[in-house]
Amino acid sequence: MRKIVRNALTATAAVAATAALTTVPASAAPATWTVTPGGNITGANTMPLHALNTDKGVAVVCPVSTAAGSLKSGSGLDGNGIASLTSVAATGCVTTGGLATVITPTGMPWTFNALNYDGSDVVEGELTGVQATAVIGNPAQCTVTVGAPGGGGATITGTYTNSTDRLAVSGSNLVVLTATGAGCGSLASPGDSITLGGEYGLTGANADQTITSP
Repeated sequence: MRKIVRNALTATAAVAATAALTTVPASAAPATWTVTPGGNITGANTMPLHALNTDKGVAVVCPVSTAAGSLKSGSGLDGNGIASLTSVAATGCVTTGGLATVITPTGMPWTFNALNYDGSDVVEGELTGVQATAVIGNPAQCTVTVGAPGGGGATITGTYTNSTDRLAVSGSNLVVLTATGAGCGSLASPGDSITLGGEYGLTGANADQTITSP
């Protein structure tokens, strides 16, 4: 367990640093986008989904995660809301110290906005509306809700790579909104910052998707 958490902490820090170097402002977004073929999509994680409470040094690692949603289709598309996630599920999650953890995403659907295209393969964007509840321990020691500072959905940096049909997520403005339970003291407090890292590969018959601009 210690090795898993240590690897998660290292991966989270590296992904967050990369995001800070590559993220472009929304003002640089291309005017139009093309998606082929679009439609309903499903995905499965290609690396463990992990979240780090940077104030407490506590990590949550989820070895199995799936997602489902939809992509717009056609050309001349606005990058805002070019894709949406209608469901995200994570199983087998464990918090530092070996505590079983149940993650429940809330505020669905979440929206993916395309912000920049490298001209050949990679779309840079953001996933918005992100909220979740985590119940840590069995029996529960701490129940945590996370979202944007002040409440509502948070924003996560994301990149979609056409050649691999993979969406990577990293960094965020996620914070702990509430933390209730006798065991929360060492795990989470309201206002703690949360960073996120993970990668999903598209699956199924509609897995080959291409997003370009224009």
